[in-house]
Amino acid sequence: MKKTVAILFPQVPFIRGGAENLVETLKSQLNKHGFNAEIVSLPYKWYPFEEYYNQMLMWRSLDILESNGSKIDYVIGTKFPSYFAKHPRKILWLIHQQRSAYDLINSEYSQFKDMPEETKKFRELDSKMINESRKIFTISKNVTDRLEKYNHIDSEVLYQPSKACGKAFL
Repeated sequence: MKKTVAILFPQVPFIRGGAENLVETLKSQLNKHGFNAEIVSLPYKWYPFEEYYNQMLMWRSLDILESNGSKIDYVIGTKFPSYFAKHPRKILWLIHQQRSAYDLINSEYSQFKDMPEETKKFRELDSKMINESRKIFTISKNVTDRLEKYNHIDSEVLYQPSKACGKAFL
């Protein structure tokens, strides 16, 4: 019987880019190598500020243990806040965190600017949810370095599989 994998992906409606291509390639490669993989997506919105916490709660409250009466064997979180989902076999392949709470905090792009208590609370929640993962991978050395610098969490770089490469990482 094929193992089932839910690839968790927050999606900003009407926006497409590299992250969307990455998860689609991951799904394709996993399916090609004998898994039954599907992308599970929820709409993502980061404003107003309170929406960060609503988004965390949406992912946290998601029942991702089974679908249509069948067990989901693994989930792969990809970016904030998908890794807030609960699952006993959660793997993280981090594209990025909510950078406005981290390396962009002192920029015009951060809603966390001049909010040290809120930033601390956010980072603590972020770290807790990331650390629930059985394995923590990132898509690049930069993402691994940020995770270590801001969250003191070790991770392994796992580069995106090419559509033609023929390898899956599970």
